[in-house]
Amino acid sequence: MQKRGLLLAAVAASVVAGLIAPACAGAAFDPTIQISLSTHQAGANPRVDFRFVQDAGEEQIDELTFRFPRQFRIPPDASIAAGENLGYGRFTTGVAPVCGAPFEATFDATLYERDRTEEEIQNGVWAVWVADLGPVEVEFPWTRLASGNWRAITDIPTSPLVCPPVTLTSTVNQTSEGGTVILQNPRKPGTYTTRLIARSVQGSQLEVRQTVKIKRRKKTRRP
Repeated sequence: MQKRGLLLAAVAASVVAGLIAPACAGAAFDPTIQISLSTHQAGANPRVDFRFVQDAGEEQIDELTFRFPRQFRIPPDASIAAGENLGYGRFTTGVAPVCGAPFEATFDATLYERDRTEEEIQNGVWAVWVADLGPVEVEFPWTRLASGNWRAITDIPTSPLVCPPVTLTSTVNQTSEGGTVILQNPRKPGTYTTRLIARSVQGSQLEVRQTVKIKRRKKTRRP
């Protein structure tokens, strides 16, 4: 009887381990990261669509860095009131410990502005955007580098309840809730490159470069 009990316990343990394996598997860190603008016209005010996807078993993301060329324009903190809505989205994530496709939860996501702290002001932070994904919140502290380029380093909070597979689709509106233009394209036509750098909790890194061709603004014909 004792041996039979040990055998049953071993079988049960192997079944549980098989169920949890997707969450612990050492899959490559290779998320899909995409940014697209609703218009590529010079000086235009585009809507910005963002997509982030991770497969089950991938290393969890720890940090995501956004880099935009200096020719883009981002409004300063003072031009948007704290709490103003900037966008929306949808966040789907695996639920621990199984972390498989049948065990997922979906949350509505919102993007809003937060006033800078005194420390952030002293450190040169230009503006802070916050994405409320449901289980976690992610902050985007925009700074302007010495080169004039824009950078936001986002620390991704981890939660014992969420894990890959992960899909985030979000949209930054053209204007804030109060009517302030959020992003403006470069005024001069040309080719501009954005950089997205993702790091996992294990230290793996992925860099995605996207080229944006800004076109000459179309002239409106007078009647």
